[in-house]
Amino acid sequence: MRLVIDIEESKVDFMLNLLKEFSFVKTSKLYEEPEDIASSLNEAVAEMKLVKSGKLKTRSAQEFLDEL
Repeated sequence: MRLVIDIEESKVDFMLNLLKEFSFVKTSKLYEEPEDIASSLNEAVAEMKLVKSGKLKTRSAQEFLDEL
């Protein structure tokens, strides 16, 4: 069974630590933290700038799929 609960930001760490004490409870995040998202976007922008300046080589979608 899955249960979604909303927790006040300041109490998240407390609740996660509490839930981890129960062997029958498994926790996971449903989304990334805003800081993680911002960091990922900054990295993507930096990589695109390198691609546009020719300092980073790209590959085609087909090459990517072939690798999988």
